[in-house]
Amino acid sequence: MVPSATVIDAGFANAAGLHVGLPVDQMRLATGGATKTGRVANVHIVLTGQGSIEATLASADLTYLSKVTGRPISLVLGKEVLLSFALVVLPSKKTFEFWPSSTLTLPPEAPRLMIPPTAAPVILDNGIPQVRVSLGGKPALLAVDLGDSHVVSLDQSAWHRLGLDGFATIGGTAAGADGRVVPTRTTIVGTLTVGPVTGYNATVTGGPDGPNGGDGRLGMGFFAHYDFAIDLPARRIWLLTNGDTGRPPELPKDMPAIESAREIVADARRASQLYRSGHRQEAEKLFAALRPMARSEIGANSLCFSEATAGVALDSAVQLCRDAVAQSNRNPNIVDSLGMALLQSGKLDEALAAYNEAIDKAHLAESYMGRAIIHARKGEDALAQADLAEAKQRNPGIEAEFAGYGLKLETARPGGAAQ
Repeated sequence: MVPSATVIDAGFANAAGLHVGLPVDQMRLATGGATKTGRVANVHIVLTGQGSIEATLASADLTYLSKVTGRPISLVLGKEVLLSFALVVLPSKKTFEFWPSSTLTLPPEAPRLMIPPTAAPVILDNGIPQVRVSLGGKPALLAVDLGDSHVVSLDQSAWHRLGLDGFATIGGTAAGADGRVVPTRTTIVGTLTVGPVTGYNATVTGGPDGPNGGDGRLGMGFFAHYDFAIDLPARRIWLLTNGDTGRPPELPKDMPAIESAREIVADARRASQLYRSGHRQEAEKLFAALRPMARSEIGANSLCFSEATAGVALDSAVQLCRDAVAQSNRNPNIVDSLGMALLQSGKLDEALAAYNEAIDKAHLAESYMGRAIIHARKGEDALAQADLAEAKQRNPGIEAEFAGYGLKLETARPGGAAQ
């Protein structure tokens, strides 16, 4: 995490004869977890041929990080180094190097060129640091995080604000250095503009809220497509290309499934509009035509959610969601869709079980809102209000969103009857 503290593995420090102090605080991780850290004073770090620093470092157990990378990780370089040197990373050569801060220059005859050669560098904001980007034409503030493998990772509130709830997604998981695994969802956004560079069909991953504030993180999934330099004291990033004009990142192999699901979502929305406008026979024919296409978990989930939120063909919606849940190994985002289908079908107990499962695995605003409506219909007002408050904290617009599906939180009369 740039520019989090440099972290030394506690076991390595002990083996090297360094004194590791008692845990003094917790370091928050991008996956939402935390790990206890100690302090190791007066550590001398030599960057061979480039300089050295002496600093007090944080210590933590990096065993899990070593396990997932397949190599021993003894030291994670952070702000103590990055506030003293400019970092130049050259994925094209699989190398990186450090330069003294504020001395980094890119002469016109150099083989690496800025995009375009006359462009100003990307300016860093705040102390995190962060960059202002345009994602699908909408502004976002992202922390630069070289420890995040994604192109863009968005916090849940930003995912809602940027209008990605209606996008087709695939489910997945992410693991932090503490070994904590959390569910994620990934979609494609048409454009991502960072300073002078615009990439197309950028993958965007939604997960737990990170420790940085802002809207999320800009990770190595973006930077790996460019040679780049970061000079934190000068508050500048340069994106370099070896003569390339900035080709967009290639889509991962599973992204075409999202494109197929997008077509299903678009047609399902059209069918929903036809149904609501009174053209029910035409809508039902279109829904029926889409069902054989929804074989994958993504397509099944997309069609299920569209049918459920429209209140159309609910028996089909429930079965599609059950199929998608089974295919996805019970991905919580898809279990949430099943909860919606069951809720719209009036199967409150089954819907409650689905939302409980989704909330146990992922704390989505939609799941809390759906559960709040179920509690209200059961006359459990205190539980309903608690879930409503949690849902609105995670997404202030969630109540209006559900109202668009014909679902409103109903208060209960004494005895449990709804008003």
